[in-house]
Amino acid sequence: MAIYLLVIVLVGIPLVFAANLLRVSYRWARRFFFIERAVFTFSSIVVEPGDVIEARATVSPRAKLKVTVHVRLSCTMFDHRGHELYASNRDMLRVPGTENEYATALTVPEYALRSGVIGDSLSTLFSESARRLLVTWSLEFQVRNSAGNTV
Repeated sequence: MAIYLLVIVLVGIPLVFAANLLRVSYRWARRFFFIERAVFTFSSIVVEPGDVIEARATVSPRAKLKVTVHVRLSCTMFDHRGHELYASNRDMLRVPGTENEYATALTVPEYALRSGVIGDSLSTLFSESARRLLVTWSLEFQVRNSAGNTV
């Protein structure tokens, strides 16, 4: 029985790699044909709860394609698997007087979680039984065409 599973695994692994390569090449080709240049920046790397982050984008589409730019601020807690705790989706507005520049302001919530040890007892802070919590905050930029599909 194990020899049959080995054959399935040996055939399945290259198929998974090939499928992933096709998916990545399709995304790359779509980006290459529709977007000439895309640069995304944000105002600060280290922020505190309640701070405002300014997200900026310079997107130059090819062939005068109409695009919209979006940004997403999200918080994910990794316990034994990822749990999304917070998400804020915003449309980026065109900067007045420019053709390809977009900007928007995002506010980190006052109640924003941080990574650390769960609980209020200092005696377990450095013990191996301490339960640690990993929290990540991320910004994700998206460029979409007029039909709403990600480019």
